[in-house]
Parts: sequence; structure tokens; C-alpha cells
Amino acid sequence: MKFFLLLLLILLFLLLKLYTKDFFLVNSKKNIYTLWMGKNKMSKNRFDALNSLKEKSGCNVVLITPKNINNYILKNHPLHKSFNYLSSIHKADYFRCYLMHHYGGGYSDLKKCTGDWSRHFERLYNNNNIYAIGLKGKTNFGIAFPQEYNKDQNQKLRDNHENFIGVGYFIYKKNTHLSNEWYNNLNKRLDYYYPLLKKYPAKYPRESSNGKICPNWEKKAKKIKNNKTSYPISWNRILGQINYPLQLKYIKHIKGGLPKPDNSNYLNGD
Repeated sequence: MKFFLLLLLILLFLLLKLYTKDFFLVNSKKNIYTLWMGKNKMSKNRFDALNSLKEKSGCNVVLITPKNINNYILKNHPLHKSFNYLSSIHKADYFRCYLMHHYGGGYSDLKKCTGDWSRHFERLYNNNNIYAIGLKGKTNFGIAFPQEYNKDQNQKLRDNHENFIGVGYFIYKKNTHLSNEWYNNLNKRLDYYYPLLKKYPAKYPRESSNGKICPNWEKKAKKIKNNKTSYPISWNRILGQINYPLQLKYIKHIKGGLPKPDNSNYLNGD
């Protein structure tokens, strides 16, 4: 009898380990995911931003890091084979798309939250015509122009700038036409870059091909010889350059209203 009681306790312990808080959060509708893909520690400013999301958003806030990312990778949908070669910033660009397509929910960069998100989840889930809700406004974010685009195509993006939502704060329904095209186009782009990424993988968290290894990291960049890189992917190549043209295509299904975050001093301490 004691043996069976001990066995039962062990089974209960294992079940508790399996059904962690993360598990329950993944299955809740009002999740805001935020990502820290670097091996470097989060700064105090980033922790403060995380806490502000927990305190003010009115939603479950899920921090995903290299330590727990495997909990969110679906068995039938592995990460792209290039993922481990990406810089931390591009890993976050990739994985926010992965989450929005496969899980849906909210995403926020680690910047201070200023208001409630909860009612916007309700707007999204109560309207079949809405695919995504975010922060609109020309003064809130810039547009990433695809490097393949000509002047006329770029102008169409400019003309609709005020109707787009930024790519750092949003809520998406999972598996919509919009999320599906975003995810598929992202994977196709990484297919193209895969041979180059294997040859020239990222070495630094904010690395991109735009001429500097450490954008906004002037002091750290000075310590790196020549501050140049062979890493092949530019800063917004796998996020904004894919997402904004798709927003134009599905503009009738995208709404604004999310509270504007406090972007002040968020890089201090990174």
C-alpha cells in the first residue's frame, strides 16, 4: 500500500512539472508574449518594462527565453533550420511571427506598458473580420521598405503608413490568411539566407548587415575591430520588410487602439 501511495505522489509531482504555469498561459486567450533571445542578462530597464506589462496590461504576460523556448515549439512545426545562426534580435523577429501564427495572442517588445490591453483582446475575438490589432500612427514607428520594391511600390506603403500597425506591439488571431502569409514568406526568406547564415552566423545580439555589428551600442562597438560584419541579414529584412506589405494587402482586417508604450531609455544597460 505504501508503495502505491509513493508511486501516486511521484506521478502527481511529474504532472505538476509538466503542467507548469507556462502551459496554462499558452492555453489562455489573453497572453502577451515577450522575448529575450540573448544569452546576456536582461537589464534593469528591461525588467522594469516586463513588470509594467504584468501590472498594467490586464493580461497574462509570458516571457520566453532560450531556457524555456522549447516549451513553445510545436512538434509538427519545428523552428527553421537557420534559427540558431540568427542574431538575438532576428531570433525575436522570427519567433514573434511563429507565435502569432501558431498560437495567436499578443506580443510586446520589452518596453514600458502604459495602459490596458485586455479590452483589445475582446475586440479581436468578438469580430471575425479583424485579424490583428496594434498601434497606429505615423509618429509611432517607421516603415521598412522591401529592398526588392520600386519607387511606386514604396510610395503605396508611404501613402498607407497611418493605417499600418507597428511590428513591436500587437495582438493577432492565429492561423489567419495574414499570419499564414507572414509565416510562409518568412520561412522562404530564411531558406534563401540559410547557406550564408551557416557561413557567416551572428556573433553579437544586435548584429545586422547594415554596416555595423552593434547599432545603438557605440561604446561596445568601438571595442570590436572595424565594427563590420559579414552576417547577411539587414536590420528589418525578416520582419518589417515582410509584414508591412502584407498589412497593405489585408488593410481592412487590421485595427489600431493599443496604448503607446514608453520607449524612453529602454536600451540603457543592454
